Amino acid sequence: MSLKRDEFERIYSALGHPTRRRIIMVLGERGKTSFTVLRNELGDVSVGALYHHLDSLAGFIVMQDKARRYYLSHDGRVAYKLLTSREEDLMARIVARARPPLMARLVQRVLLPVGLFSRLPTSPLKSIPQALLIVLFGAWIYGQARTQPIILFVIPNSVMPLPTIMGTFVLSWVALCGICSLLSFFLFRRRGGDIDLLVGLAFALSPLLVFPALVFVDETFRLHVGFMRAPLVMDVLYLFLQAWSLCLITSALSVSKGLRVEKAGVVALAAIYVNIALLPILLGMRWVSF
Repeated sequence: MSLKRDEFERIYSALGHPTRRRIIMVLGERGKTSFTVLRNELGDVSVGALYHHLDSLAGFIVMQDKARRYYLSHDGRVAYKLLTSREEDLMARIVARARPPLMARLVQRVLLPVGLFSRLPTSPLKSIPQALLIVLFGAWIYGQARTQPIILFVIPNSVMPLPTIMGTFVLSWVALCGICSLLSFFLFRRRGGDIDLLVGLAFALSPLLVFPALVFVDETFRLHVGFMRAPLVMDVLYLFLQAWSLCLITSALSVSKGLRVEKAGVVALAAIYVNIALLPILLGMRWVSF
């Protein structure tokens, strides 16, 4: 099997994920296949995750005809032959090479854990209650810290009543989902997956809960930690947590809306700009005060 180096590199990437290998196997066995049939064949893969992997393979491994049926390209057929060959040692080396270095994998799992978010839609009985627990805890901890969230931003030392502060966290979660869903449609024409996105965003907002948790612990136990009294340090800390949360939002969008990570990142960045644009309006409302 004679292949150019760049062809091998692309195939290494395609075969690096088990779901993408399954897609290649189905298309290799069935030929031109509609999305519905492909979805049925891969029953345990969510619609958003399937779109995400198809988008990752589009253009060099997987193609679409005028009827929007999927089929394997030349490189895709080569990948299929490798998957079905008995050259187990070659296959093992290809899959091993597709894996990035250990440090890169660790960073990816922390900042862009697409694999984690792709598992959420497959177990709704677990993921939905977990998401609700995160939201309830988030509402409680923001209230205890007297820190009022405005989607992805916060107002420390809020004078609003406790129920109002708690309610704004829940509203921020729902509003962020609505903003991301609308942006996904207007920018990339992606519909559906809103429940998966809502669940994913609950997990994606988790890093932001560290900020009010630190404030709550410091004030409750009267620790008087030095950096907690330095506004600049707290601002930098929140920016770091916000950036981390933005990466997780990107992963949630990638899986729920079936977007490549780059496209999902564009939507996530656009969402934060929308949030900034809305700040003057939201700060003028009665239920937001400091």
